[in-house]
Amino acid sequence: MLDRTAGFGHKRSFVSIFSTRFDLIKFGMQAELRSLISPTLPSGPSDAPENPHDCWVVMQATIGHGSGDGADVFTFYVTTPAFLERILDDKGYELGRGLVVINQFDWKVVEELIKRTCANARGDSWETLVQQLSRNFLSEYEDYQS
Repeated sequence: MLDRTAGFGHKRSFVSIFSTRFDLIKFGMQAELRSLISPTLPSGPSDAPENPHDCWVVMQATIGHGSGDGADVFTFYVTTPAFLERILDDKGYELGRGLVVINQFDWKVVEELIKRTCANARGDSWETLVQQLSRNFLSEYEDYQS
């Protein structure tokens, strides 16, 4: 009897690899993290909030694309459930765009999250990448009008 499932994993892997390469050809630009800083933690990765389980940290990611020199700054806020609970107890609400919620502040975890987000941002123009990134982060040119 013929096994119709034999080799499916191999074919699936080939299709996944082909699709990824096709996407990069089809969508010529991919976002790339250039730098990550925090006005709240000016010493960078060697710095940490007083209580990593209960904090609000302002972060700024400089993001460009692999084939260009330019980059834009995107701001976001890293906070913890404990900090949000205090805000909710006080105000009763908190808006969420530009907000990253993690159990404990960890610079490496935040950096990996931004790198993964950048890896998923692809398009045929910088404007397309900015639109995708702006779903989660606040662009430095968000309200700019020429």
